[in-house]
Amino acid sequence: MPIAVNAHSRVGRLLQIYEHVDGVVAAHFARVGADHRPPCAAGCAHCCGHVFFWTSLELFTGLFAYGGLHPGEFAKLTYQADKLAQKVLRKHPSVLPQVRGWLEYGQIPSPEDLAEHETRWKTVGELPCLFLLHGRCSIYPHRPLVCRTYGWTRVFLPKTQQLLTPNCPPFAADPRAGDTLVFLPEYDSLRERIEVMSAAIATSILPLVAWFYGCAEIRAGVWPEKHHRLACVEEWPREAASPLRATAF
Repeated sequence: MPIAVNAHSRVGRLLQIYEHVDGVVAAHFARVGADHRPPCAAGCAHCCGHVFFWTSLELFTGLFAYGGLHPGEFAKLTYQADKLAQKVLRKHPSVLPQVRGWLEYGQIPSPEDLAEHETRWKTVGELPCLFLLHGRCSIYPHRPLVCRTYGWTRVFLPKTQQLLTPNCPPFAADPRAGDTLVFLPEYDSLRERIEVMSAAIATSILPLVAWFYGCAEIRAGVWPEKHHRLACVEEWPREAASPLRATAF
């Protein structure tokens, strides 16, 4: 569903980032030709079983796009999240209660705690995305940055000096893939920009299941309503984005 937002609000700026990334991808494949496009098509959900970490702003936008503020829609997501949470708890009994402590009691995790936490999530195995319905993404126009780039984009992370390459097996197996990857050098700065805008809502960056398990406001369906004005209406100060001017829109 369309989201009516102030273009200079947090959600408005996030949607501009999404539009920019989509434009880079579209322009790239227009140059290399249709024969070199990745095998992504309606009904393909290969990447949607991986555990991805969402900022609060990306999650808010996804929730609002999914069901507006209708409590029944959030109840469906919560039910699915509870089932997936049981799988996680069987694998790592402490990982989700730890998240609840961070979100509900205002505990500030140390960098070491966060690194260990992310490592544990990597061993959980596949978890289908809560927004995946009947094999299709129910919030596709408002999916987060990682979903727009994962699988077939070459991304360089300056902080860790890592060059991330495709994780989509059908695309990575194509001998032509290395010549037709999308290169997004500003990925790290875009990611940082989203994290800065997200901080006023909630500073944590968590998998979807963890957000639903650990945040009582989300489970009650009041979190999007509470932050609606902050994220969708109120302007995000232009000067706040000045350290991240590497990407212009």
